Amino acid sequence: MKYVELTCFWCMQKNGVTILNPDEETPSDEPVVVNYEPCNSCMEKLSEGNALIEVSLKPLSENQQAFPVKFRGKKCYPSGRYAVMTDDGLREVFNDEAVERITKYKQALIDEDSFERLFVKKVH
Repeated sequence: MKYVELTCFWCMQKNGVTILNPDEETPSDEPVVVNYEPCNSCMEKLSEGNALIEVSLKPLSENQQAFPVKFRGKKCYPSGRYAVMTDDGLREVFNDEAVERITKYKQALIDEDSFERLFVKKVH
């Protein structure tokens, strides 16, 4: 049987062991992500405010599964990057309509360019 390490997509930490293919004898050293469910540690971080999750319209790896929700009506693929913002922090960046929508669901999907502009410091 092939045993593989299950890995949290968000932090890439080991999250358990499962049997992937009972016909294979060789254990795998590669981490395996089977879904986008956050581990307990990531869930704790995500629940501290409003999660803004970076997504792409193209898979970022060969076998990446689409996220279970759509972005602007299209399939999307999370990058693994996210930011957690307070309600007050959202109000400083977004208009009232966006803040209302984000705080209602406690999360929002955000495209790569917007994530870069908002959360990745550029050094010139």
